[in-house]
Amino acid sequence: MKKALLATLIVLTLGVAISWLWLTREQVPFYKSVETPPAPVLTPQQALQSFELAPGFAIELVAAEPLVVDPVAMSWDESGRLFVVEMRGFMPDADGNGEDQPVGRVVMLLDDDGDGAMDRSEVFLDGLVMPRAVAVVNEGLLVAEPPVLWLCPDIQGKVRCDNKRKVANYATNHDQVSMEHLENGLLLALDNWIYNAKSDRRFRFLGGELVDEKTLSRGQWGISQDNSGRLYYNTNSNFLSGDYFPASDQHGLSKGVGEAIAHNDEVFSTRVNTGVNRAYIEGVLRDDGRLKAPTAVSGLAVYRGGQFPQEYRNDIFVPEPAANAVVQLRTNGDEFEVRAEHVTYPDETWGRKEFLTSSDERFRPVDAGIGPDGALYLIDMYRGIIQHKDFLTPQLREQILERGLDKPLGQGRIWRIVHSDTRRLDTLQLTQSDNDELIAALAHPVPWVRDTAQRLLAVRPGVTPALQDYLQENDDELASIHALWVLEARKALDADSVARVLARQNAVLATQALRAGGELLPEVELLRQQAYVQEAGHLPLYIAWLAALATHAQSPAVQLVLVDTLHINYQSVYVREAALRAARGQEFALLQQLLASEALQPSAGWQAVLSDLSRSFYRGQAALSKGSAADDEAAHQWLGLVLAQRGEHQWRQLALLDGLARAASSGLPILELAVAPTIFSDKTLTENDPLWAARLSARRGFTWPGDELASGLQPLTGEQTRLLAKGKHFYRHCAACHGPDGDGVPGLAPELSGSVWVTGPVEWLARIVLDGMSGPIDVNGKTWNGVMPGHRQFADLDDETLTGLLIYLRRMGANRAPAPSLDRVASIRSVPARTAPWTAKAIRQVPYTTPLDRFAGKYKISFITFTFSVEQGELQVSAPMYGSAPLEQIDANSFSVSQGGEVLLFRFEEDAQGEVNELVLVRGGQEHRIEKSL
Repeated sequence: MKKALLATLIVLTLGVAISWLWLTREQVPFYKSVETPPAPVLTPQQALQSFELAPGFAIELVAAEPLVVDPVAMSWDESGRLFVVEMRGFMPDADGNGEDQPVGRVVMLLDDDGDGAMDRSEVFLDGLVMPRAVAVVNEGLLVAEPPVLWLCPDIQGKVRCDNKRKVANYATNHDQVSMEHLENGLLLALDNWIYNAKSDRRFRFLGGELVDEKTLSRGQWGISQDNSGRLYYNTNSNFLSGDYFPASDQHGLSKGVGEAIAHNDEVFSTRVNTGVNRAYIEGVLRDDGRLKAPTAVSGLAVYRGGQFPQEYRNDIFVPEPAANAVVQLRTNGDEFEVRAEHVTYPDETWGRKEFLTSSDERFRPVDAGIGPDGALYLIDMYRGIIQHKDFLTPQLREQILERGLDKPLGQGRIWRIVHSDTRRLDTLQLTQSDNDELIAALAHPVPWVRDTAQRLLAVRPGVTPALQDYLQENDDELASIHALWVLEARKALDADSVARVLARQNAVLATQALRAGGELLPEVELLRQQAYVQEAGHLPLYIAWLAALATHAQSPAVQLVLVDTLHINYQSVYVREAALRAARGQEFALLQQLLASEALQPSAGWQAVLSDLSRSFYRGQAALSKGSAADDEAAHQWLGLVLAQRGEHQWRQLALLDGLARAASSGLPILELAVAPTIFSDKTLTENDPLWAARLSARRGFTWPGDELASGLQPLTGEQTRLLAKGKHFYRHCAACHGPDGDGVPGLAPELSGSVWVTGPVEWLARIVLDGMSGPIDVNGKTWNGVMPGHRQFADLDDETLTGLLIYLRRMGANRAPAPSLDRVASIRSVPARTAPWTAKAIRQVPYTTPLDRFAGKYKISFITFTFSVEQGELQVSAPMYGSAPLEQIDANSFSVSQGGEVLLFRFEEDAQGEVNELVLVRGGQEHRIEKSL
């Protein structure tokens, strides 16, 4: 029997090793196995013939080389002049040599005869290194050249900027991460703030100075808005994400911001796309050689009205330069929960195609916008190389050189798409418009005209009385919205104006009034609006009203209203979370109000309310403590009130503990208290009490002097501390996608804190860092479908830095995994590089060792034998009468398991040599020592 078992183990081991070697084998260059059409350089006139466009539309040339070269961003001023950023330094060759040279420019394109085609190009600003964004503002022209945001002041009448000045830092990590992951966008939005993609900051000029404010981290490249001011953005592998409502942070939010609006994204080009990164990976290309899923999504434009027919309003157009296509997404944009339908068109050859496709591989649409004439404008970088060097795979580099895609340089086009059944609208000159004309322009059908009029009116002298009259007398909903935000920009919006707008009982307009000036309303006025808000049935209005109530959250009357709101709407996650956000900082008072309410009865909805409220309290305490001592009195008050929910109210305690447990396991700092809370030292519970398991889970979020289960972080040696510092410095490359604290970026990359992919086998994590990973992958219950490129090629990722990075990741946030050794990591790295990113299925086939192995074995007490084994990187326990289950790691040597209402705690003991030959079983508050069986 022993021989048979041994033979079985040998076969299994060989099978795993062989399958692993198969996964890491070298592959024949894929692009040579596919018949790829040539990619000759086409003139603009020839390029026009390469396009296939949706029926009813026409595409026109606006500008081409030499008027514009390597364009990446654009912005019109009130005279109709088009300012274009030229990123001339991008990938001068297949190795990116020369990207640090100051060859970037901003050019000003002028249409002298008004025919829609640019006639002249003036160099407005030059000597720039990799500029990436531009925006016309009242103060002048903003130009982003990492690590600086420049202002060219007072641009009207000027043909060159010779007095630029720094107004802010911008993309300051430009020398640390890929240029694909730097701030960009500079969108002047409806609310008068300037938003960025790949950024958690927004800007605004106040008193002539640019101030910044922390906000949500959004997207990767490109940002746009709809007529209500909702922000939309994307990542390279996701067409569309966005926010259902304005939010400055994610405190207390689980839904509504950073939502993936387009799902199961596919792209339908009209040419073979072998010239994309990682084309050799199964599933990247279709069987016919076309790109299957987006990989280079860049920029977007929400069509908000103008030249296209009404049916296209709220459609969103998204460039995909790797597929040489522009995608059309049709949204239900007037509804709260935005959904997008991918609109494609029939094609005789390929079956389906996008709104715009090209057979020209050098057509590289990298951004889009709606122009002064209401047409859709596309920025075409027109070049062979579109993949940046940092993630350029050897096969793609080889293909670029062999197919001549690295030459020529110095090209670029700007295209305009118009609907054939509607005449092209004339560009409206607003430079000389008087106040009345600008106010009238707020109702113009073209969004650029409305936005520009709003911007200009924000600083026009003497216009406030006329705007206030217009706001009250005008029936145009869009115009009134813009008028509201003009008054907000001028600091001229008062409580009376907001109240009068609310009195009109137009839910859309009322929503904007509360967003723009809800904090101006006195408490009594806001409370007076409760009946209207609830009866209107307009969810954005409800959320805006609750956000306005936050100004008066300390008021008992407001807290009662929040309780009433929760009573009526506890099943709506959006209203529930908005009400709890309104109570931020006042969670204890709100909890007291809730507990005193007769409406609080056992139900799934009320359990969710209490759980979310408890989670919100913990998040607030964690934000205040930042890992240091928490507000001891507040924490003990909260836990005391939780403990008081006994007997028939035990369901409340369970719900409140659940919220604490959810917060504690989400990567937030552990709250350090001065003394142990009574709830966690209560000896009256038995292991069969449901509260036992709930308290054990919540208890992980707290520690205190003498805590036997304190944080669980093992002290580092001096050498490990040195390595960690190197890894922490390298983490800047990871932070671009996973966030500075490892909390993840919505729609882009998952959290690292609390992820078993990080705390599991070192052999897996190291390979994921080195060679990348491709979805689908599940992280904390959420599925991610992106592609993470490998980092093996980074010159500064040597064995020491890789070891330090793994140490840093495995101690980040809630992670408590032990530090790997330098020798172990170097051994993993010595394995030949994998040519494709790992998948979850493939990485699980890689053999590994783990510190958990030292706990494996049999431990016997009386007639019960506990068997511990390591499965898929997790420690599992099995025992007669208990069955088997995975253990939850509490610290380096402690684990717990909850099954059938019973909770067991296992604490493994080490001897002087570090060997584990004994464990302590904690059951019902009693400790039992159990020796390891021989």
